[in-house]
Amino acid sequence: VGLADLKDIYPSQLSGGQNQRVAIARALANDPKVLLCDEATSALDPQTTHSILKLLVELNEKLKLTIVVITHQMSVIKEICDRVAVMEDGRVVEEGPVTDVFSRPTQPITKSFIETASNLGNFLELLRNNEVPGLTEDVIVWFLSFQGAAAGEPFMSHLLQKFGLETNILYANVDFIKGDVLGTLAVAVNKNSENLALAKAYLVNQGISVEEIQ
Repeated sequence: VGLADLKDIYPSQLSGGQNQRVAIARALANDPKVLLCDEATSALDPQTTHSILKLLVELNEKLKLTIVVITHQMSVIKEICDRVAVMEDGRVVEEGPVTDVFSRPTQPITKSFIETASNLGNFLELLRNNEVPGLTEDVIVWFLSFQGAAAGEPFMSHLLQKFGLETNILYANVDFIKGDVLGTLAVAVNKNSENLALAKAYLVNQGISVEEIQ
């Protein structure tokens, strides 16, 4: 676990991250089939957190070890996990591949976790309170979700070029999850545009989820 040069150091001289590595080593001593990490990074600074997560990935690949991570930190899930299960009141309410759950959450608690992690919740709160600048009665807000190949397409410029649909970007976020790209956009569009339905159909055909949120 990367502590060979500290073998003669007393426990009291170890940092928080080093102590966490000792705990991982202790858990590995019995050659387990599953390593359970309960809030393994909750008390660590960002740099140390990243180093511990990197170690877990290395152990997963080198030892072919299943690792179960219990955490409230969405960044941890996005960085190292393949699958995620969301629990509420002692029950699993949603589960699946990380990219699928993050791109299409179905449960309110999952949506809340994701919104908090990306600051989307702050934007939606402003939107609900009519505090987003530039919004008028003649516009609606589309919430766009896209991933993979769709992230490389210039679909925003096509909305103007193909359909004459002018857009105002209100919120944007791009995540990289296990090598996949997951993007979210909130855009204001004129609800009286004659090509609105065609533009929406074009986005859907490009693999982009379109949700009207105002």
